[in-house]
Amino acid sequence: MPKLERLITEDGIIPRDVYGNVFFRQPCGDSERLVIGPSSSHIKILDLLSATFPEEKYYLLYVLLLSHAGYETGRYESPTLDNHEDVRLFIWTFQEFFEQDGRHHLWIASEVSNNMLIYDQHDLIFAYGDLNRFESILIDNDYKREEFWIPAPHAHIFNPANANSEDDLMSYFKWKHFDLKPGDDWDE
Repeated sequence: MPKLERLITEDGIIPRDVYGNVFFRQPCGDSERLVIGPSSSHIKILDLLSATFPEEKYYLLYVLLLSHAGYETGRYESPTLDNHEDVRLFIWTFQEFFEQDGRHHLWIASEVSNNMLIYDQHDLIFAYGDLNRFESILIDNDYKREEFWIPAPHAHIFNPANANSEDDLMSYFKWKHFDLKPGDDWDE
């Protein structure tokens, strides 16, 4: 079940076309970032990319845009994770929830460098930091350089059946809660 669909008529919806395992560099402030469009296996590519962080201190930021389980919307920051295995266990535990529900974003970031991955509600991954290393991983996994963007118009899928996953995720860590920031829900 996809978490993003393309609207084709006023009363009809079809699943969006997959992005096609593509990526491109995009200017971002004084630097650049990678915009990555996986066809599927989003958690797999997040795992591969985050495993390349040269340091062993991570944190996660879970950005909840809409709750079906009664949680306050906002940014939820994990405690420091001391190794990639902890990141891997978390993202694979909640793979289906992340890949099949469009109410959230997930950030995987380094505490000691500028390496960061953002998996957003549009099934996109934004990569910051060592772009050359990330590009090498993508090319090794049959991604190609090609500019693309989010289909428009589109709709986000919020599956109420995922309320239990939301409960499990929210109890996984002792999260620190922060308010949403402008731009967190950039479909507004």
